[in-house]
Amino acid sequence: MGQSQAKQGSGTLTWVAKESLVRNPVFVRQMALVLIIPLVVLALIMVAVSWPPTAETLGMLLRVVGITGGILLALTLFVVFVVLGGRQQTRYTLNAKGIQAQAAGALKHMNLVKALLVLSGKPTYAGIGLITPGTQSWRVAWEDVRGADFDTQALTVTLHTGEVDDEAEPLVLHCTAENFAAVQQWIATQRRG
Repeated sequence: MGQSQAKQGSGTLTWVAKESLVRNPVFVRQMALVLIIPLVVLALIMVAVSWPPTAETLGMLLRVVGITGGILLALTLFVVFVVLGGRQQTRYTLNAKGIQAQAAGALKHMNLVKALLVLSGKPTYAGIGLITPGTQSWRVAWEDVRGADFDTQALTVTLHTGEVDDEAEPLVLHCTAENFAAVQQWIATQRRG
């Protein structure tokens, strides 16, 4: 799964989990959509502009969409593998109050990058800054945790925070072989107390 750096002391358990982006089906599906949707829209616009289509315009359309797709794919692969190292890093902190998760590594600076893009004064960059999602972080108090499922094979803990019939999305903690037992014990202790 991922590697972690754990620190325990003063009533706090903290670790950084490094999760593979390529093995994350949600990430792969979302990135495929990010690549495919603009190419389909581009192709539709080009077909509409050059209506009725001829063999020559369809050939040009395929070249433009192919080159644009290749450039988008190359940029995506550069960001995923060079900038992010193929991994998403998340810092988890368990303490007496509850559980917190926040972005770590290169992604922890995403909100600053977004703000700089918005403040750049250039409409294109400002638009990119506005539509780019920021870093995901969450915090939940122990009294809000209704249940926890421990998956020893995936080394994950799924926390249920809503009522039984609530549609709240479960929160997932990614652990490592070294700290999974400690996290399991910590959660069991806090939920009893």
